[in-house]
Amino acid sequence: MNCRRAAQSYPCVLAGQSLSPSIRGWLPLRPLVNLAQMLTHKLLLALALFAAAPLASLAQTAKSPFSTGLKPGERITVDIAGYKYQAVFKSYVSCSSGDGKCGRITDDDGNTRDVLIRYFKAPAAGAAQTAAANKGALPFGKFNCYFYSGYLQNVPGFTLAAGGRFSDHVGTGKYAWDAATGTVAFSGGAWNGQKVRINSKGGLQVLKADGSSGAVSCSQAK
Repeated sequence: MNCRRAAQSYPCVLAGQSLSPSIRGWLPLRPLVNLAQMLTHKLLLALALFAAAPLASLAQTAKSPFSTGLKPGERITVDIAGYKYQAVFKSYVSCSSGDGKCGRITDDDGNTRDVLIRYFKAPAAGAAQTAAANKGALPFGKFNCYFYSGYLQNVPGFTLAAGGRFSDHVGTGKYAWDAATGTVAFSGGAWNGQKVRINSKGGLQVLKADGSSGAVSCSQAK
């Protein structure tokens, strides 16, 4: 007795026999079963790709020549989608996002942050010499100060003179210049007790009490 199967691998039907009611009821469900299997396969593939994404990020970080071996004080370039700035490496740290390995850096304006290792590049030629030159030379003259709060707002500035003297809208005073850190400390006048530090643009950044960069910046009057 020959048994011929349909092309869709439906149950075998013997010649001259009719399908039982149970099989006739099952046949229309076969396309739905195929659809469910296809959706299951796609879901499993999507889950596999999602799980592999952090591994790809870690692999990209592992390929970075800066993933190990950087020492505190070494200069690097941070390049995030074409936005570049120079910084000093502090230490390796765990990323708060869990997305790979991070390094703690301080930029030339004194801001400290944690950055993914994969954004580290070799330092720009002459970056260290430029930073050292900025810290070693205090610009004299009048400085206009400002900060942003939705729009640019002016703050009364000051005028630096040689010999550790300065003047502002209140009167005159003295300042102490630390060439090693690029920091100026004011005594007297409206700026009494304030400190500023030369930033990477050649201007002066007003510092907070903890030594970090504040919101007020000063630039030399043209």
